Amino acid sequence: AKGDDVSITGYIWDGPISPTFNVTRIDSVSGLTINSQNNPLPDFKVLSTGDIGLAGNGDPTKEQWESVLIKYLNVTVTDENADGPPSNFGEMLVDDNSGETRVELEDGFHSYHNLSDPTRANYIQTGNAFDELGGLLYYSFGNYKLVPRNDNDFVGWVTDVNEENQLPEEFGLFQNHPNPFNPSTIINYNLPVQANVTLKIFNILGQEVKTLLNNEIVPAGEHQVSFNASGLPTGIYIYNLQANDFVQSKKMILLK
Repeated sequence: AKGDDVSITGYIWDGPISPTFNVTRIDSVSGLTINSQNNPLPDFKVLSTGDIGLAGNGDPTKEQWESVLIKYLNVTVTDENADGPPSNFGEMLVDDNSGETRVELEDGFHSYHNLSDPTRANYIQTGNAFDELGGLLYYSFGNYKLVPRNDNDFVGWVTDVNEENQLPEEFGLFQNHPNPFNPSTIINYNLPVQANVTLKIFNILGQEVKTLLNNEIVPAGEHQVSFNASGLPTGIYIYNLQANDFVQSKKMILLK
């Protein structure tokens, strides 16, 4: 039960549960002893979002926090869909000004979602903010991510952000960040008016390798899209934005 102090006998396993997972766990448990009960629950370990960042598996500075109860303070949702349309795996990006990291919303017994599960009550959008976000750090599908357990792990949700008179004055496509990157990067663009937007990725030979947006209607404002290149080789890539009559391209470097 919650608050029990236990001793467990088993094998520590850091191999893949599936081809895309690599989670440290106790396997083949052969014994469990309850040492004491009703103990005070452990406190959160407060980290900066940049402490975890977007690093892949095997980074010892990140892996030490795997399955640990952690908390981020004063975070802003920088992308409600970390994997970008048309995919949505229930993960978002948050930042406390130290660097972006992932939060996974599909697991846990809470009421928050990013449209991956619209049956839940609270829709989190880009630009929302939280005083605190807590949960367990997990690793799956090539990324570390915070997994909140219940509604108590979401503290101080702010949705009413006044953006009046803050619309961009012109179309713009900006340099991705980070650059070089591995495997994920963020692409920002501005729309002064609602537009039909297409955003595609090409290799240096001009061959299309990924479509992030396909003639989608996007409202005026500042926008960002996450691009995950985990399935692509090291090299120079070109991202091309078309928004109404505006067309612009920029280069980025994937370095594995």
